[in-house]
Amino acid sequence: MSLLPTISRLQLTWYHFDKQKPGNYKFTTLECYARLFEKLEQDIMRKSNTGWRDSKKKHIKYAFFNNIIDNDVNKIESFIKDFQQFVLIGLNKNIKDYFNNEIFFCMALDFTFKKGSKGQERTDIYESVYKAKYSQCEKSMKELVKHLEKA
Repeated sequence: MSLLPTISRLQLTWYHFDKQKPGNYKFTTLECYARLFEKLEQDIMRKSNTGWRDSKKKHIKYAFFNNIIDNDVNKIESFIKDFQQFVLIGLNKNIKDYFNNEIFFCMALDFTFKKGSKGQERTDIYESVYKAKYSQCEKSMKELVKHLEKA
């Protein structure tokens, strides 16, 4: 099963990670993030007494985690923080001619333009991409390498 979203670009902007009582949590998120979490955090998923369940809303999943330790909570919060930053890329018209079923998972470091700028203002990462690509800027290339290492 592919981990790609069903839309062309997606960033984790909606989720709930709620403490029910000490050590017990409920994590609610979009289906593609639930699948990603299940792949990336298998040890924590084994601690879920429910696994991912379907919500009443389409493409929303939730899971209950009982008796998890602070380290597990930190890993879940880190997953959320990372995927709030990264952009998942679905198989779209711009790349579908180049890939068939080879893509299991694909993400970008950021969007090209800042939200609300109507395609006028580049994000910091895209500015680095632009300078590296068109000006061969060594500093920008090094910044991109750091971002890719983190991803």
